[in-house]
Amino acid sequence: MAQDLKGGEYIDTMSDLKGGELLTLPKDGTKFYVKTWKCTGTPIAVVYHFHGMGEHINRYEHVFSAFAQAGFEVKGLDFMGHGRTQVVNNSVKGATDFETVFAQMDMLVFGTEHNLPVFLMGHSLGGLLVLAYAQSRGPRIPNLRGVICQAPALKVIPLPLGILAKGLGGNVLKHLQAANGRSTGAPKVTGKTFKGVVSCQAKLLANAASFKYSIIICHSPADKLTGIKGSEAFSAKVGRTNKIFEKTEEVS
Repeated sequence: MAQDLKGGEYIDTMSDLKGGELLTLPKDGTKFYVKTWKCTGTPIAVVYHFHGMGEHINRYEHVFSAFAQAGFEVKGLDFMGHGRTQVVNNSVKGATDFETVFAQMDMLVFGTEHNLPVFLMGHSLGGLLVLAYAQSRGPRIPNLRGVICQAPALKVIPLPLGILAKGLGGNVLKHLQAANGRSTGAPKVTGKTFKGVVSCQAKLLANAASFKYSIIICHSPADKLTGIKGSEAFSAKVGRTNKIFEKTEEVS
């Protein structure tokens, strides 16, 4: 069972896919949920979105519907342990393994040929993932025009991270929820995910100077889950001049 953040409901059945579909990852047969927000006319660009920890892609229904109306086609998926991907796998495989997410996103990014401009976008954990994905897959993505990050998890609050880095697993989302006053949508996210976060953070910050794509980073100093200092450090090290770092007041 996974919580639907937007409506405060619980996803305990796959009877309503809300316009999405299930794809199968060839390497292990795991099913995962994907959704596309299509434009009524010809799109002007395609956006691939990575959601945050404890979220699911339909949390952004109101946002991506507006994107589609503005001419942007948006594609995204529910990570392992999140949303309908959690439900279809009977609440197993809760760790969000980065390479698995990348392999799943590859099926969206490289599954359809087009000549449209491409933007990669992510929030929180998804912001970290999208930076790593751009570094890893960017050279293979035709017409990649830029990356948009909202509160990327380049720095996470010390207590949960310190505990999890020592290998303690289990359900930690209730502690994150209490820390930031947010509800969470995935009861099956483990310490393995956070150990992956630590490793990814270090690699991205160490190699930030080689990040070659146009980038926008937005972050609130009031965010209690993802520290703004990580975003500031990454942005400062990025070698491109075509970059924007913006402090925002709201915590999303």
